[in-house]
Amino acid sequence: MLRAPRPRPSFSNVQVSAYFFTPCSNENAEPVPEYYRGRCGTVRKQTRRNGFSNLMQPVRREHPSFEAEMRTATTAE
Repeated sequence: MLRAPRPRPSFSNVQVSAYFFTPCSNENAEPVPEYYRGRCGTVRKQTRRNGFSNLMQPVRREHPSFEAEMRTATTAE
């Protein structure tokens, strides 16, 4: 039995993370490279061993149509 090939994602994990998250900063307004604040205000940690998949999990769970949302925002600019 042959499997259908998986469709290639329109956006990379880095692009999706950059769209939904911004880097956190400390009290001196210096960026904290491991922590990112989502659009909903939740702070998440990006771990080196997991790459951006740690940030992608809440995006996939809370924004199931994130690709369409990003495509709309990209064409609106």
